[in-house]
Amino acid sequence: MKQKQKFKYMKRIIFFAFLLGTGFVTKAQVGIGTPTPVNSTMLDVEAANKGILIPRVKLTTVEEFSPIEGTKTESLLVYNIGTALPTGFYFWKGEKWNQIIDQENLEISISTIINGNGSDLGEIKRVVDVLVPTNPKSSDKSLSQAALVIDPTDSKIYSISYDATTDEYIRTEVQLQASVKEFETRTFFKKAEVTADGQTPTFVETNELPDFSTAKKGEVFYQYLGEDNRIDYLNLTADVTNIIENNENIKNEITNILNQGGNVYFTKEAIGDIPANSVYYVDPETNEKTVVDLTETVINSIIENTQIIREEVGNKITTNKVIKTGNTVDDKAVFIYKTTSSITGAKTNGVAFGTNLPEGITSLDRILNIQVFQGTTLITSAVTDVVIQSANRKVEFNLGNGKMYTPVADGEYEVILEFTAN
Repeated sequence: MKQKQKFKYMKRIIFFAFLLGTGFVTKAQVGIGTPTPVNSTMLDVEAANKGILIPRVKLTTVEEFSPIEGTKTESLLVYNIGTALPTGFYFWKGEKWNQIIDQENLEISISTIINGNGSDLGEIKRVVDVLVPTNPKSSDKSLSQAALVIDPTDSKIYSISYDATTDEYIRTEVQLQASVKEFETRTFFKKAEVTADGQTPTFVETNELPDFSTAKKGEVFYQYLGEDNRIDYLNLTADVTNIIENNENIKNEITNILNQGGNVYFTKEAIGDIPANSVYYVDPETNEKTVVDLTETVINSIIENTQIIREEVGNKITTNKVIKTGNTVDDKAVFIYKTTSSITGAKTNGVAFGTNLPEGITSLDRILNIQVFQGTTLITSAVTDVVIQSANRKVEFNLGNGKMYTPVADGEYEVILEFTAN
């Protein structure tokens, strides 16, 4: 009986111990120096006269994780006591140790920035002092300069200077246009005409407005606007004309150029051996007149440039009109004729000229080519059974080659015939 009662008490103790252990696991907080740690902390240390010592290690470089061993975990905190790096707290982040700045190091950095003791920031400050002389802390007070700024609200330029006496900035608008105009040169035109050899020219103003009501077609005028808004006018046509008419040297040069190589003239009346309505050439040295045979010249030029003329002019082929191509075969002219023909299978109605042959052609001599089209599409150029009926002014043919015929759909087709004629 006692043994059963003892076992019963043991069960109760084990149950309460289990509940107590479960409570600690669930809470998972540690309080040192306090029975009530703050519920937002994992560890709450409270002491009136004690502190916490973070692990003290000797770091070598900010990139080297050692002497710490294990996983490189971000936010890992240590205190450096080595001499390779400044002493103090460091935390691991971004694959390097980052120092937590203290009061001493902060004061050193600020002093370096202000005094410019060789640091990059100090150098930047000294450059700014030179570039911005309006800086009231500029080290060189002897520079009586100012900075220029553009106000985006009115797009004007202002001079900003610092008044050390009043410790104020002075803003003054810069009259840039007036300043530039003051130093600009004054350009203008004046005109002078020499009326006799050796005469000293007298220059006159050219800013008088010309009378444009008397201007002639083709005259050229120039207008020049100077810096002080003065307008000068130049009548180029009148000046050039005056030079040509009154300068003997220029007149002689023009005459020599015109006479160089001789001159060609046309006369309506007979002049000695030169018949009326003729073109003649005057030799510049002998002054002898020679008739120019333009007909022969033109014909020779056409013969020498036949291909060029043909390419430029071309053959304009129209329906039911015989065109002379300009080509010849055995000294016989070649013609092209375009018309229509009804075709059934491979049999055609042929090509009838009727009265379309040009005057002077007595008969067809040779068929050079026959092409059959449907619209703009070439159907065939293979023809057979070609017969010239000179009496009827007709050419008969069928489609094919020899006795092998090539039928097409029945209908009307365009036919272009190339031939020579007697």
